Amino acid sequence: MKTIVSALVALSVLAGIAAPVAAADAKSFYEQQDRARRMVAAYDAAKAKGLGAVAFEGKMIDVPVVERAQALIRQAERQRARRTV
Repeated sequence: MKTIVSALVALSVLAGIAAPVAAADAKSFYEQQDRARRMVAAYDAAKAKGLGAVAFEGKMIDVPVVERAQALIRQAERQRARRTV
């Protein structure tokens, strides 16, 4: 994904639209973080109730999907920590 984003930014610089692309990408990342946090919370709540199946936003989610959401959250936290140093 990082390669794709880098390629899009490089192309947008040529077209003179780097700022809008970067802003859209940042917003998208924040939206992904929010969704990941809500997904993990829904999964944890269902697991605490002893449910074997978990629905989130009308779709069934399983452990690999939740693990990817957790990884995205960890990545966001690492980036946030780097910015505060």
